[in-house]
Amino acid sequence: ARRRQAGIFGCDAYKLFSAEKSEWKTWDTGQKTLVNTGAFVKIWDQVKQGIEYLEHDWTVKVDADCVFFPDRLRSHLAGLQAPAHRPIYIKNAPIGIGASNGGFLGAIEILSKTAVETYLDNAQECIKNIGLESGEDGYMKECMDALGIAYMRDELMMHSTVNPTDCQVKEIAAFHPIKIEGNWAGCYEIAMGHQKPIPMNTGSVNLLPPVLRPSYMPTQVPPS
Repeated sequence: ARRRQAGIFGCDAYKLFSAEKSEWKTWDTGQKTLVNTGAFVKIWDQVKQGIEYLEHDWTVKVDADCVFFPDRLRSHLAGLQAPAHRPIYIKNAPIGIGASNGGFLGAIEILSKTAVETYLDNAQECIKNIGLESGEDGYMKECMDALGIAYMRDELMMHSTVNPTDCQVKEIAAFHPIKIEGNWAGCYEIAMGHQKPIPMNTGSVNLLPPVLRPSYMPTQVPPS
């Protein structure tokens, strides 16, 4: 990613953080999530100490297995026309698909500068009242909602997939989870138009947001 200036390396500024090993917890729905909140709380402490976030309108936390495109992200944010100087976070996924956490998935978390400031100023209260026994994105959403941080919704921000072929969907800004190194590179090359993808199958297209499905549905060839 660094060599390609891809992902966070294509942002106006970036910083790498590593988290300690986390445990798994099973939700009532049967979905599993990482109990990783404590590790990320420590990372947010480092963000606060670094103060670089104050120099930018938005802060984006991205998981290593998320392939995302900063130019697309900028375009999405411009399209939302978020009010300036307001604490806002972005709900980045359709509600009701797997463990959607109310439409806020932690693979790519997008917070305005004042939202970051509001969270950091009140993090200890959130830790005290919400606790750390959950997935990090669940904790962050509950904390931000409790603090009165508003949200805007962009269901085209991220698509949940492990298939690099899905990365041909040019309207999506991020794809996750792409955990295999070769698949990460394949996803990037397809998205950038450097590699011709095979057409998406009907099952994969049906997992896209409805507005995108007509553009990617395979062409049906009538029998001759």
